[in-house]
Amino acid sequence: MRFPIRFVIIGFAVSTLAYPAYGQTSNRPNVYVTHLKAWSASGGFDGKPVSRSKPSAGQPDYAKQFQKGCASVLVTNLEHADFAVIIDDKKFLSARTDVKAARFQYRLYNRDRLIFAGGEDLLGNAIKKSCNAIASPNSWIIQR
Repeated sequence: MRFPIRFVIIGFAVSTLAYPAYGQTSNRPNVYVTHLKAWSASGGFDGKPVSRSKPSAGQPDYAKQFQKGCASVLVTNLEHADFAVIIDDKKFLSARTDVKAARFQYRLYNRDRLIFAGGEDLLGNAIKKSCNAIASPNSWIIQR
C-alpha cells in the first residue's frame, strides 16, 4: 500500500513533535493552593499541624483561578508541591480584620520558609503577584 508523500511527511512531523512530550515531567513549578485554616490544619510542608481547626466549607477553592491566571505553574497537591500559595478572602475569616486591609490576603511559601506575602483588593492581582514571585526567585522579599 502506497501513501502519498504529504501524508508521510505530516505523520512524521506530528510523531516527532509529540514524542518528546510523552513520558516527561513538566519543567513548570508545582504549586499547592489553599486557605490558611487548611494550611495550618495540614501542618504545611513539615507536616506538623499548628491547629486542629477544620477548613471552612463555605470558602471558595482558588486552585482553578490560580491555574488560569498563572499558566506558568502546575497546580498540584501538597506532596508534589515546590511552593504553597495561601489565599484568604477576609470576608470568610472568622477573626476580626482591619477594615482598611485588602480583601485578599496571600502568602507564598517554598519548602523552607515564607518568601512572599501581601494583600490585594482583587483576586486576579493577588494571583498575578504570587505568580510573578514564583517566576523570579531573586525578588523574594516579604511584602506586607
